[in-house]
Amino acid sequence: DQVSVAAELQADCLAGAALQGSVDDGLLAVEPGDTEEITDTLVAVADDFPWSDSSSHGNAEQRVAAFDLGVSDGLRGCI
Repeated sequence: DQVSVAAELQADCLAGAALQGSVDDGLLAVEPGDTEEITDTLVAVADDFPWSDSSSHGNAEQRVAAFDLGVSDGLRGCI
C-alpha cells in the first residue's frame, strides 16, 4: 500500500518535533551546519527529482516546511 503525501509530511513534522525535543532535553546538540544538512537531505529525498515518485512524499518545500513546523511547534503543530 502507498502512504499518502499527508502522512509522509506528518512523519517529517514528527521527526522535527522529536529532534527538537531531544535538543531541548539535552540529549542532542545542534552543531553549526546541522540545519543546512537536514534541509539538504529533505530536498534530496523530495518528489522534485526524476528518481522519486512524483506524488509519494511531498516536494522539497513541503518537506522542509513540515520538518520546520515540528521543530518550532512541537507535537501539537504536527497534529
